[in-house]
Amino acid sequence: MKAIYTLFIFLSFFACKEANSENKHIHKANIEASALEEADLAGDTSVIIAKIRTQYQSIKADSAKDTHQILEAECDGLFGNASFQSQNGKIRKISYLYGSDHGGITEEYYFQDEVLFFIFVEEGSWMFDPNDSEKTIDEVIQTRYYVDNNQIIRAMRKQVKVPTAELEKKLSSAKNEILKGEKLEEWQKKVQELREVAKSKKLEPYLCK
Repeated sequence: MKAIYTLFIFLSFFACKEANSENKHIHKANIEASALEEADLAGDTSVIIAKIRTQYQSIKADSAKDTHQILEAECDGLFGNASFQSQNGKIRKISYLYGSDHGGITEEYYFQDEVLFFIFVEEGSWMFDPNDSEKTIDEVIQTRYYVDNNQIIRAMRKQVKVPTAELEKKLSSAKNEILKGEKLEEWQKKVQELREVAKSKKLEPYLCK
């Protein structure tokens, strides 16, 4: 069975072909609620991060009235969705989901006046429990990048690998690791590529390249 996406409320990352509609193999992460967690606001970047939080919440609040362009593609066992949220012709948020039956990655990019200020990335996969074939184990890695003046000013990552039934609880309580030396160039390149996807209105050439 193919993964089913509801991009504006939930993003589904992995599905089992034999699953039914209540399948526990499907992890639905509430990106809108969880992407921007409370950060450690100590230090010189606290005011900047507080501003980033305000900008993020504004984009979230305006989602229903903003314009949305959604593109889908599938090839060679891969699936992909790209969503572009715009206001007055300016992209405010890009959501890119891609993966296969046993795993997927979601990348979320947020913009203020076309300038990138926040990135959220979630990588997820699942496997059958080697000790119980009727149960599954999920592994999820979430990374958050706070951006100012074309630099990553704070990067945080959390990772859990737990039985599927415990995933949401363990993920919400997992501690963040502060990352050092993260560079923005790779993400800026991806943003430009996805902007070109939006212009072409075709996701398949990018997903299947």
